[in-house]
This record gives sequence, structure tokens and C-alpha cells, in this order.
Amino acid sequence: MPRIPEFHATLAKIATLHEAKNQDYATDKDPFSNFVFTETAIELFRNNADKTFVWPIATKLARLSVLLSKTGLPNFESIEDSFDDIATYVILWKCAYMRAHNPQYPDPQASEKARIAYENQTNEPSLGRINYAGTDHEGKPAGLSDVSPAKRGAAEGYKRDPRTVDRDR
Repeated sequence: MPRIPEFHATLAKIATLHEAKNQDYATDKDPFSNFVFTETAIELFRNNADKTFVWPIATKLARLSVLLSKTGLPNFESIEDSFDDIATYVILWKCAYMRAHNPQYPDPQASEKARIAYENQTNEPSLGRINYAGTDHEGKPAGLSDVSPAKRGAAEGYKRDPRTVDRDR
């Protein structure tokens, strides 16, 4: 008989929980596949603040890859919850990024109209924001600020229709 039975009961409960969760998060072939996937995703980023947000997003993506590849219901939260979690983490990441990179980003209490007006302004150099004409803050075609003049010349023939909505924001 163990000296602390509740300790062993807790270990048994944790083992059962781990097995059930691992079925939702990792593949049958590799019980660590979710960690491998998350590590790979995190390595794509240099900034520690970005890595902080990538971690839960990648973990939820790993979970979705498992759940969407097999039949049956998840052991815990629904597939829809995982999609919602990913969306929430991405929105939080955007908010943190905007606050960190632009002190003039509207306060969360600002009106929706003020926030939209700010996000639609053009040529904000520190964010590399693209205006509706498809040029950056230096007037060069979008995405070509750091490209050599020779390579830029080949791409300059491409002009965006200024009437189209920039959906990459």
C-alpha cells in the first residue's frame, strides 16, 4: 500500500487524461508529432513575441490535422472550438503587433470608425503598409522596397487596380 494513496490516484488520473488528449493532438505513428510540428512553426519566426503567439496556433493546427484526418469525435473540445481558438490567437497576435509597432494605433476603446480610418490610411512607413495604388511609402511597387533595381524593373509592369480592396490586411 502506498504511503500517499492520493498521490498515486492523481498520477493515474493524469495518465488517463494524457492518453485521451494525446489522441486528439498527436498522430498514431508519433505521439510527439504535435510538438515536432509546433517546433517547426516556431523556428520560422525570429521575434520572441511572435513565437509566443505561434506556439498555441501551431498546437491547435496540429490538433486539427489529427482530428480532420480521422473519423470519430474528439475526446475534448470540438473541432469548431479549435478553429475559433486559432482565429482568436491570430486576432490577439495582430492586436499585440499593432500596439508594439505603432504607438498611434487606436486605443481599444476608440470608436470602430476611428480604428477603420486608421487601418485604411496609406503609406505608413514603419508598418510597410501598402496604399490602394499598390505602392509602398517610397512610391515603389508593393513588396519591392528591398529588391534590387534590376529585379524591381521586371515587376514594375505589374500595377494593381486601385479600385480593388486590399484583403491582405
